[in-house]
Amino acid sequence: MFETLKLYTHKEIPLDETVHQIAHLGYRRVDEVLEEGDFSLRGDTLEIFPVNISSHLRIEWAF
Repeated sequence: MFETLKLYTHKEIPLDETVHQIAHLGYRRVDEVLEEGDFSLRGDTLEIFPVNISSHLRIEWAF
């Protein structure tokens, strides 16, 4: 079975914990997200290119 990371709206999850979990799942931290398995962090914005979606996602944390 594959490990997953689930994110929900209106649920507080620390950004640093999420970044650690993404790296643990095998994603590569890069400057620019271009392909599956990439993620980047700029301030409070996380960009990730999941392996099961055809484009990257941008998620903003509200502090």
